[in-house]
Amino acid sequence: MNKPKAQIGIFGGSFNPFHLGHMSCLLQVQELLKLDKIIVIPTSRSPFKNMAEELNVDCRLEMVKIGVEKYADRFIVDDREIRRGGVSYTSATIDELSKELIESELTLIIGMDQFELFDQWRNFDSILAKANLVVVSRPGYTFPYKLDELPEGIQPLVEQFDRTYLTLKQGKSIQFCQLKDVDMASENIRSALRKGHEVARYLSFEIESYVKKCRIYEPLPIEDSLAFCQFCLE
Repeated sequence: MNKPKAQIGIFGGSFNPFHLGHMSCLLQVQELLKLDKIIVIPTSRSPFKNMAEELNVDCRLEMVKIGVEKYADRFIVDDREIRRGGVSYTSATIDELSKELIESELTLIIGMDQFELFDQWRNFDSILAKANLVVVSRPGYTFPYKLDELPEGIQPLVEQFDRTYLTLKQGKSIQFCQLKDVDMASENIRSALRKGHEVARYLSFEIESYVKKCRIYEPLPIEDSLAFCQFCLE
């Protein structure tokens, strides 16, 4: 009798900062899908993010480690994209993990906001050949309910569409997962920290303490603020 494959989730992001919305998503998805583990992977540099808003990779990695420390039996922090350096492409990470975890079933977890642009990701079809995709709800976004509402590049890959579950021709699946959404935007949290506003509803006590101790999101000095604005305009 064949041993059942380990069900492994993959959850990547900039995590700038790692906030309670990320943690809520991890906990809900792990429970709903009965995943054995979720690998949390901070990016080195996202191809879709403004470099001017990127935080030192070591700080982001440390926040993720602090954030999931209490759940070491459920979540694993993986720094491969930081070690790889440069722009992080999910397809390269999935390719590596599929070779390392041959006996496991991989499931990539993304938000509905990311799914709308998924066919613009590098080698997105290769990702869908090696891993299932779970798309979680995001405030302000609605799930597609018919084929022509999917990203155009994904439509030819669909074998069967059953509202919240798609079977793909490659043998993998796409599942839409409604969560108890936590409406948090990283840029708003960074802004609140720089203004000295209360952030307890966004960050765990441990991460808030780390952020303040290391003075990560302090207001920029006036000369740096002017340089930052000029950078953004170039």
